[in-house]
Amino acid sequence: MRHLGAFQWLVNCVFRVLATVITLIYVLQCKNPLKLCLNWELSFNASEMMTLPDRIRGLQEADGLHPSGNDPIKMPVSAAVVKQLVALHENRRLFELSYLIAGQRPEVNNVGFHENESDPGPQESSLAAPKYIYCGIKRPFQQEGEDGKICVHILEPTHTFKYVASMVCVAKLVPVPEGLLFAVYSREIGTNRFEILNWEWIEAGPDGRPVDAQDRYDEETYCG
Repeated sequence: MRHLGAFQWLVNCVFRVLATVITLIYVLQCKNPLKLCLNWELSFNASEMMTLPDRIRGLQEADGLHPSGNDPIKMPVSAAVVKQLVALHENRRLFELSYLIAGQRPEVNNVGFHENESDPGPQESSLAAPKYIYCGIKRPFQQEGEDGKICVHILEPTHTFKYVASMVCVAKLVPVPEGLLFAVYSREIGTNRFEILNWEWIEAGPDGRPVDAQDRYDEETYCG
């Protein structure tokens, strides 16, 4: 019995040594021990982001309204902007791109879970049916002289998707807070083609237009 106990102790020691060696090899291969602690979190974030960027890249362009308000236009999304958002894991802004600009629910796992599987459909206020359109912005934009070429479509959505930390679905439809408008910035790159460069939430003034619109933009070219 004494020999049997010693043998079991020896086996346990061997297994512990092997486990330690395997762990050390894994750490060295990772070149970053912190990844051991974050491995599940990183893989979870990667799965969250997997389908949405593919969907946006496949979008290519959205339908919009010409700044004159007379003709439909095509509005491709800047690939550089999307690449940056994906790299920075800007989930909320990617959700806005998918839903408010492309008119589609974010393609993440189990989308609709928080809404009891109901599809809200696209927002009535869209690039093709904006509230206002302005041409020219009164602030520097990337390169000198470019600010006068920027067009701004102002949308008034009632709902948007936000990112939530959920194991089931990371996209949840929520009401837009009262008094907020959604601004989409673009510039003309061809006949009836405007490239989308950026988008953001802005405050609405008492008349429903962007607050301090006269100080923000050069000219209002359309009012829906």
